[in-house]
Amino acid sequence: MVTLLPYAVLLTGLLLVANLFKKNDWLERSVCIGLLGWTLLESVWTIVQTLRDGVGTYRYPYIISGSFFSPAPFGALLAIGLVVAVASLVRFRKEKALPSKIQYYLSIVTILPAAIVLVASRSRSAWVGLLVALVLLLLRETRCKEWLRQRRAVAVAAVLILYVACAVMFRMKQDSAIGRFHLWHMECRAIVAHPWTGVGFDHVLKAYGDAQAAYFQQAERPEVFVRVADSPVYVFNEYLRFGMAWGLGGLLLSIAAAAWVVWRLFLKRSVLAYAALVYALFAFASFPLSVVQLKLLGTLLLAVALLPERRARWFTALWGLAFCACVIAAVRAYPEEKARHEAERIWRSSLLMELDAESASTRLAPLYAYLKDNSRYLYQYGCLLHETGDYQESNRILEQGAERSCDPAFHTMMAKNYLALGDPEAAEKEYRQAHWLVPGRQ
Repeated sequence: MVTLLPYAVLLTGLLLVANLFKKNDWLERSVCIGLLGWTLLESVWTIVQTLRDGVGTYRYPYIISGSFFSPAPFGALLAIGLVVAVASLVRFRKEKALPSKIQYYLSIVTILPAAIVLVASRSRSAWVGLLVALVLLLLRETRCKEWLRQRRAVAVAAVLILYVACAVMFRMKQDSAIGRFHLWHMECRAIVAHPWTGVGFDHVLKAYGDAQAAYFQQAERPEVFVRVADSPVYVFNEYLRFGMAWGLGGLLLSIAAAAWVVWRLFLKRSVLAYAALVYALFAFASFPLSVVQLKLLGTLLLAVALLPERRARWFTALWGLAFCACVIAAVRAYPEEKARHEAERIWRSSLLMELDAESASTRLAPLYAYLKDNSRYLYQYGCLLHETGDYQESNRILEQGAERSCDPAFHTMMAKNYLALGDPEAAEKEYRQAHWLVPGRQ
């Protein structure tokens, strides 16, 4: 919850300031223009870097990811920026006001570079979200519906093209697509295992791993599922993530919240409604709430949706109190958060140092108080304790990591500790768990 405080401060601060102004649309216009400028800068920067240095500068297996660490969230930004650009062209082509002109002409220069980079990003989730939003945009904002009614052959051809496009997207990275369906299947099984209370966000990946291990142990499964099964770091479906964390209530609440934001923005006739639709659809197949840039964008969309059409003093007072409460909470949490960031910096720097196991474990030990929820830190610390011969403490640390991860490496290392402690039965149990977590991994 502490990591959400900056976004809460931003949300309540924007709503407080917006309620102090008489004009209703300044926040929406600011978000639109900022989003278009951001999309344009990311697109042009990526094109320039690619032309200058070549695609070999990007990390395998990604081709295009801009300033993001993965092409999937980068593609989401581009798709959201593109649909806002197209909606702005349709909506503001006859407007004379200066903000409308800025948004209109910025949309013109954004569309081409963003479209080129979006195709190169190969983010199928972003493509699907953009396609759905554009179809809805054409049906709502133009005379496309009447035009298609008079040309039914064109409509049939368009539907066939969509089917072909979907088949091509599936075949483009077939194992990845099948793997995504497998992920959702396992996440649904995890929700069924804890339908009312969930397991909490810290243990979502553990619940996923338990569901996958049970699935492969129960019966012989098709080879394709064995091949695509892995130990994911992200759940690739934000709604199912809430379902695993909070049970069926969390699943329904997350879907209802996303639907409400989209509905509210459509009710306000905001071009950001199409952006929210792309965001909501993208969340079905990816992890926008795990990416800082997309969490920021989601906060802005939520702020525009929450902003009332009519100003009232009690609204201003309400958001003022909420803003003060969030600021106070953020100030109180700042020292601990700063210490955690410093501990993370020390831990990451230790990865680059050539230290023996004893020195490295001594360096990492004081960081435990701040990084005990970081599974990657726990795994490294547990491995170092294994190398120093402290097998019981190593297992204690690794068990904590296994509660926050579905990586079989935790169980493999715990098995080695049990062998060193002279407990082959416990070691066999851990080896079996590691195997069933990812049976296709050799």
